[in-house]
Amino acid sequence: MEAIGSREKLDALTSFQFKFYEGTRIVSFKSPVKLRVDYYEDGKIDQTGIYNGAQGWTIFGSGNVEDTPPSPNTFFHNYLPGLLAYAKAPDYKIEYKGKDEETSDYLIAISPKLNNADGDMYTFYIDPATSMIKKVIEDTNIYNYIYYFDNYTDFNGVKMALTHVREDKYGARQSNAITDVKVNLPLDDNLFEKPAGK
Repeated sequence: MEAIGSREKLDALTSFQFKFYEGTRIVSFKSPVKLRVDYYEDGKIDQTGIYNGAQGWTIFGSGNVEDTPPSPNTFFHNYLPGLLAYAKAPDYKIEYKGKDEETSDYLIAISPKLNNADGDMYTFYIDPATSMIKKVIEDTNIYNYIYYFDNYTDFNGVKMALTHVREDKYGARQSNAITDVKVNLPLDDNLFEKPAGK
């Protein structure tokens, strides 16, 4: 936490917004655990995922709204800086698992406390020299990915990894850059509530 920017500076980061996947996703976060991701296609919103800290919804371009599980789930580790998501979210269990035998990275296992019948687990590899997150292994009943994090940049004293590389179980890689980062901007709470729809 100190390496990312200290708990005090993390707590002072009340909101942020950025673009992802070549600008086709706009991510909005408001403390403590509100998250919205707008998915764009051909310059228009095609889908939106919302989590308000207790409930979640997905709204499609057709206007249909579907309830989604009341957990940030895989939503969070893709988008939030470092451990901010899990430090803020009360429904996750964090465990220290020792050091990786090959790299000597510290291993942190994170899993949802609730709704985890399938044993979802995220293993964070922490660089012992810098205490920054190098990679995350996501092991769920739906996804099995490795995420690599790089290009840490300071925003109001909090370091965010602006380069994310995702690798699937076959070794195929996809690199994504975070751009247009804005922090501590005023975000209306209505952005994170259930949208009107069909």
